[in-house]
Amino acid sequence: MYVVNLLFCVAILTLGIRAYKTTGSKGPLIVGIGFALFGISHLAYILGIAKVSPIDNILVGIRTGGYLAIIYALAGKY
Repeated sequence: MYVVNLLFCVAILTLGIRAYKTTGSKGPLIVGIGFALFGISHLAYILGIAKVSPIDNILVGIRTGGYLAIIYALAGKY
């Protein structure tokens, strides 16, 4: 399941970059960056490094950053 989630994250990041280049709007780019952070978390689980206790705590911070990036983009405060 993590592989599918990672592929979706990569797709959303790619679309966000493309939308930014096309429109110049930072919103889609920031959403893409948020999903890239989720993708890092998924990749860590795929590689098996998320099972190490300190790494898991770091991944919580990375996912939190992803949520905050998406909230920031949707709030339109950029």
